[in-house]
Amino acid sequence: MSIVILPQNTLEVWERLQREQTKLHAGLLFYRFIEVDSAKEFKYTDAGLELVCRRADTQSAAALLHRQQNLVSALQKQGFTVDTWSQDLLTRMAAGLGIASITENGIVIDHIHGLPYIPGSILKGISQDYALLYEYKVGTDTQKRRKAKKDSSFVAVFGAQTAEPGENIAKFEDRRGGVIFLDAVLERWNGPSPFEVDIMNPHYQEYYSNEGGTPPADYLNPNPIKFLAVKAGTRFCFGLAARDTNIQSTVFGSSQLINQAKDWLVGALKTLGAGGKTRVGYGISGNAIQKPKK
Repeated sequence: MSIVILPQNTLEVWERLQREQTKLHAGLLFYRFIEVDSAKEFKYTDAGLELVCRRADTQSAAALLHRQQNLVSALQKQGFTVDTWSQDLLTRMAAGLGIASITENGIVIDHIHGLPYIPGSILKGISQDYALLYEYKVGTDTQKRRKAKKDSSFVAVFGAQTAEPGENIAKFEDRRGGVIFLDAVLERWNGPSPFEVDIMNPHYQEYYSNEGGTPPADYLNPNPIKFLAVKAGTRFCFGLAARDTNIQSTVFGSSQLINQAKDWLVGALKTLGAGGKTRVGYGISGNAIQKPKK
């Protein structure tokens, strides 16, 4: 028997919305209303997870994209240089797996519109990883970061970042990055929904859970775990904003910062990927599709 653990009045509204075939909010479905099975220690049901993937509200997607466009216009009026473009996912994306949920794996969903997006913090992080990987090739990760913090062009984009042990944190506020990484919002997708159900299937759970106390062997049972991912082919709209920035007595123009940050971000999206499970090919995007200048 599948049940939804909700207050009675909320349950009545939920059941009515299901009967009316309303386009339900994917975030509420996944994080609040997903069905569980009382006979299986209240584990989520496959039907509950698949319900999230049935359809998405195109009006909400248009509203979210319009809000992003308004933000870009507002930044331009404030004197920022802004660049926007689109990229299509070549592989599935799993951003937000660490978010707590009944399914054991979460996903990043816009709280208002119920659609997937890529937070600017993720985009800034992978851009910095890409820059460190390809611009500072020699040394350990710690040595690369220390060298990068002395590079005014790196600091002009990302800022000096958090102080490492032994570093003097004085004047870190004066070394703030000059580029704003906007959230990447949904532009279009294939089929009724940008979501689909994916699966990971660890075969040696006992071996990993007790730190090797049980040897891996063929007689151990696999443990299939289903989770939500964003479909390959889904298109996101990306954006960067910047102002002229003075770092260590060197002035960096906003256009120069935008071009450098975009090179690093597009490179990261095409090679490193965004979100989780990137080591096995998730979150890889294709070439940038430039937006027409207004």
